[in-house]
Amino acid sequence: MKTFIDKFNEISTVTKTMTIVCIFFYLLGIFSLIVNPMIIDGLNLDISGFSYSTLYEVFTYPFVHNFHPSHLMFNLALLILFGSVLEKEIGVKNYLVLIVFGWIFNFLPMMFLGNDKEIMGLSGIVISIITFNLFVSKKTSNSVKFLGFVYFMDSFLKFDFLTNMSVFGHVMSILGGLLFVIIYKTKKVTF
Repeated sequence: MKTFIDKFNEISTVTKTMTIVCIFFYLLGIFSLIVNPMIIDGLNLDISGFSYSTLYEVFTYPFVHNFHPSHLMFNLALLILFGSVLEKEIGVKNYLVLIVFGWIFNFLPMMFLGNDKEIMGLSGIVISIITFNLFVSKKTSNSVKFLGFVYFMDSFLKFDFLTNMSVFGHVMSILGGLLFVIIYKTKKVTF
């Protein structure tokens, strides 16, 4: 019988690293509640207060989650479920480029819209991974793909995505995943 450590070791490298970083930031957030809440608040992407002095927020916001553990656990479960299989199937370089597409398509449109919302969480990257997985993966089981399709449709069919920036970020991340599907399938770019 496999232990939790054995199962964790089966997770692909990039996915495992992202999981560990998210857990670290979550624990840092809990620690910051005790010591100084500004520690973790300074790692969210605050679009209204964004400046070159806070550029690091672009790199930290996907790993920061609110203090309710379900936000973190849901994102990590989907990341491991879809990402680990996909990373092994398409290779580390392609997987990293997909992550960058999800990252950019999640925050960049909101930066230009000048919203006053803070962005945090891995869901933008995860929805790009799920989108790409639905159209490309041959190794993901049909039941897992169905779960991804439900999440995909839930994000896409929320008609308030023009006013709800979190949903808008998900929809833009779906587009990032679809764009990388086109690039990957046409083999115009080789990574």
